[in-house]
Amino acid sequence: MDFRTTDDREEIKSWIEDRNGIPGMERGTGENGIYTVLGIKFSWNKNDILKEISWKEFFDKFEKYNLVFGFQEKTIRGTRSRYYKIHNR
Repeated sequence: MDFRTTDDREEIKSWIEDRNGIPGMERGTGENGIYTVLGIKFSWNKNDILKEISWKEFFDKFEKYNLVFGFQEKTIRGTRSRYYKIHNR
């Protein structure tokens, strides 16, 4: 299991799109139900709680909060992985 991190926009976008994902935001825990947590909406997840956002909004917030994208290319069985983390540097 190879876990990597990057802040390269093209690498992040490519990884997400290769897995039929789109950028999203989850409603945060603060007042007013503001969407604050970045995530990925995958097409296969019908009960997803993420709201779709544009790539521009995704990367604007990614940079504003100085985040890094961690991801796994393949699972331990060798299949394409959808495992990722977005976290502080």
